[in-house]
Amino acid sequence: SQVAIEFCNVFDVVEKPYYVIFGSCWVCAVLQQVIDTTRLYEDRLEELGLAQKCYVGAQLLTLVAETFDLFARVGFFEGGADIWSMYNLYVYVFVHSSIFVRSIMMSMIVWDWWRARLLRRPVFGEHADGPGWSDWQRAVLLVVILQFGSSAFIMAVIVITHVFPALFLYYPVFALAGAFIIKFG
Repeated sequence: SQVAIEFCNVFDVVEKPYYVIFGSCWVCAVLQQVIDTTRLYEDRLEELGLAQKCYVGAQLLTLVAETFDLFARVGFFEGGADIWSMYNLYVYVFVHSSIFVRSIMMSMIVWDWWRARLLRRPVFGEHADGPGWSDWQRAVLLVVILQFGSSAFIMAVIVITHVFPALFLYYPVFALAGAFIIKFG
């Protein structure tokens, strides 16, 4: 629609068609598989390889930089609108950005590493997540860093202000839809 086009022009955001998003997800998945095989050449069969750690680190730095860029584009204090309206606008732009999609993709990679039992050894070194840490705890730590840290912890604020209230307010809707599907499905 014209409003969506104007919105994209104001914030210099390109709305991607679904086939582009699907294709880019496939490219990222193939790239991740290639990077995962590099650990075999490093003789690290039971832990993350250096290329895997570098890839995740580079993605994390890129996502944080893109988050700050997106934050600057919204212009919280320039439009004369109240801060809550500008924050909601930012949330809309953020959730439709590649930052959000890639941070979720990175979290899924961590769960894949956990299932492959690659998180049995320290990821950040013996002093940070060494003795006493289970592979499950390392996976949770990495997901928190990649899901929330990749957005400079703005995603944590979004979860508190939008996701938790939505789960509470929409629970009856989901329960009714589930009951309808079970009854008539």
